[in-house]
Amino acid sequence: MFAFIATLSACASFYVAGGHALFAATAAITKPVAPSGIVLEDTATRIDTSGGRAVFVIHATIANALDVAGIVPPVAITFERSDGAGSVTHTLTRGERLAPGERMAFTTRVPAGDYAGTEPRIALVTRR
Repeated sequence: MFAFIATLSACASFYVAGGHALFAATAAITKPVAPSGIVLEDTATRIDTSGGRAVFVIHATIANALDVAGIVPPVAITFERSDGAGSVTHTLTRGERLAPGERMAFTTRVPAGDYAGTEPRIALVTRR
C-alpha cells in the first residue's frame, strides 16, 4: 500500500510541476508555418565586417493582409552549415499588433560565426 501511495504521489508531483510538457509537441519539433494573412516580405541579408566581428544584418517587412488586426508571431532565422554538420536558429520574439493592411519593417544583427558563408532562412513561426 505504501509503495502504491508513494508512486501515485510521485506521478502527481511530476504532472503538477509541469513534467507532462516533456511529452507534448514543442516548437523545436513542430515545423514552422506562416500564419494565414500575416506575411514576411522584402527580406534582405548582408554581412557587415566593419566592426571587430562579422555580423549578418537582416532587414525584413511583416505585413498584415487580414481584414482584422493580427499579432505578429516570432521570426525564426535559421543558418545551416553547408557540410550538413548542423544548424542554428535565432528566434526574435515579436508580439506587435498590426492593423489590417499595416506593414512593419525591422532590422536585426546576428553574429556570423561559423555560418558566414551561408544564406539564412527567415520564416514566421507559429505552433500548431
